[in-house]
Amino acid sequence: MRKTYKYRLFPTDAQAQALDAQLGEACRLYNAALQERRDAYQRSGRSLNYYDQANQLKEIRNTGDLTLANYSACQDILRRVEKTFKAFFRRVKADQKAGYPRFKSRRRFDSYTFPSYGDGCRLTGARLYLQGIGHIKVKLHRPVERVIKTVTVKRQCGKWYAAIPAEPPSPMITGSVELAFRKHRCENNPCLERFEGLVTGFAMAIIAPQVRKHLSADALFGLVRNGFARIPDYRSHEVEIALRDALMAAFAMFSLKAPSLLAYDKQRAEGNLATIYGIERVPCDTHMREILDPVSPKVLRPVFKSVFRQLQRGKALEAMTFLDGHYLLALDGTEYFSSQTIHCASCLHRVHRNGSITYAHQMLGAAIIHPDQRAVIPLMPEPIVNRDGTDKNDCERNAAKRFVAKLRQDHPHLKFIITEDSLSSNAPHIETLHAHGLHYILGVKEGDHPYLFQQVQVAEHAGHVTYYERHDRATGVVHRFRFVNDLPLNASHPDVEINFIEYWEIGAAKVQHFSWVTDLRVRKRNVYHLMRGGRARWKIENETFNTLKNQGYHFEHNYGHGEQHLSVVFAMLMMLAFLVDQAQQLCCALFRAVWTKLGSKRMLWERMRALFYDYAFTSMRQLFQALLYGFQKSSPLVTIDST
Repeated sequence: MRKTYKYRLFPTDAQAQALDAQLGEACRLYNAALQERRDAYQRSGRSLNYYDQANQLKEIRNTGDLTLANYSACQDILRRVEKTFKAFFRRVKADQKAGYPRFKSRRRFDSYTFPSYGDGCRLTGARLYLQGIGHIKVKLHRPVERVIKTVTVKRQCGKWYAAIPAEPPSPMITGSVELAFRKHRCENNPCLERFEGLVTGFAMAIIAPQVRKHLSADALFGLVRNGFARIPDYRSHEVEIALRDALMAAFAMFSLKAPSLLAYDKQRAEGNLATIYGIERVPCDTHMREILDPVSPKVLRPVFKSVFRQLQRGKALEAMTFLDGHYLLALDGTEYFSSQTIHCASCLHRVHRNGSITYAHQMLGAAIIHPDQRAVIPLMPEPIVNRDGTDKNDCERNAAKRFVAKLRQDHPHLKFIITEDSLSSNAPHIETLHAHGLHYILGVKEGDHPYLFQQVQVAEHAGHVTYYERHDRATGVVHRFRFVNDLPLNASHPDVEINFIEYWEIGAAKVQHFSWVTDLRVRKRNVYHLMRGGRARWKIENETFNTLKNQGYHFEHNYGHGEQHLSVVFAMLMMLAFLVDQAQQLCCALFRAVWTKLGSKRMLWERMRALFYDYAFTSMRQLFQALLYGFQKSSPLVTIDST
């Protein structure tokens, strides 16, 4: 039986206006379709049907006469008209009071529907994305535990609601999944134990959340494996284990979130490593370190690009577009290794007053973020390492120069807005961004830029500063802005002009203050969105680095340091595994369902490793299904040696 969930929406003022405008367009289309049917019958005695009117939609939308954003929603309005006339003719034939269809006023037209979930509407966390509106806050007072079919936006008593009909999975005869118990297996007489699959009366194939074929974990694993296969092996002699297998084995270690290389080596399940990750021969821990230490990290860049291209082709990045088709790209540096004894030629070094030296590895991380999305799309980081023949430490500023140049080389046509902290709001870095055609939203502090804030005060006295304030009725928060365009960044670079934004978030308990500089022209209609882009910079720390450090990736653990590039290669492979996981979080409903069921990513990784080590699977999808639906366990058959 279909069940409808009704949730309260909390749109911003701009979103409420857009919703009202979309509803007005839906009402206008309804009345126009009704009028066309009446005119056609009066002129020629011919009744129009849904298809006659739907065939005109494309032409009408192309002329700009109809601005209802979603095409399927337009079709649904025409179906409502069709349903109204069918009901009218049915009453006429039954000799009932006919009640000819009437026009509807804006006051009486209170809803429009997205007839296909995922087409212009999508529920992501605590926000509902609607085409033409954006991501709207929604009060999820209860989870949707069924398969969503449609989304209807409704205005009721001056408030906005979303009605979401959902259906339960179709009942069917119990299926089974054959899982081989691995721990008690003999070489000549494998003791395979059958376990019944999840048997709650539903078939896996029907109730399993939809998996996108080319963006599933198995497809992305294959993409990564093919990328590794194209990397030339630096070893000229005949080898036992191919470089592709060594790289893929290390990638699998980070994909499985093994706590250490030793633990991975002790519990490796070569059967699943072959079937799921496509590894022909798995190296031991020592051999893996020896093979990967001489590998240059730059050879991994094409693999990152191939995964990114796959996300582009699958249109998975459309949900990450931020402002006028731009992607919001956050940059920040982080340290992932530190020691006073272990070091290599690439290590940064800090000499302390007492003469001791601390060796470290750092990198400049980069991730495409969105204020309304939990997922981030990491790009290949830029290592901050000492170069051959140099005694001076590398730094984040130099790494940023290299990263920006490589970013434009890899993605020459993509539009980016770079967001960084206040350390990056300097003239040389801004000139570098300008030279590569990149926009920016950079944090700025009065203590670091006293000249800039003095210029803001001068502009304020001259009446050039604009003030703007908006109230969030849902949260009771006041957003207060002041901004001014075309100011010099500092006295030493008066030719570098920026636009300045200052923002106060005034709540019941506290007031927060932020300020940014940007090259985007600031106006009242976009200052709120620019503020959200500037504040979203924290996602590079919370959703990226903190996730890697605190949610099971063991980012700061030393998996192996080596003498050349091993530490950097391991860090790059961990980021590659993180990219694949984020792609699953963004695109794979099955992954999100398992994550929701288990409650945390750390628990998800633990359960995933447990099944991976103990049972034989043909794909990662089958493993996720086992986690989602469960399976009935039986006692293992233990082979007794009679000798």
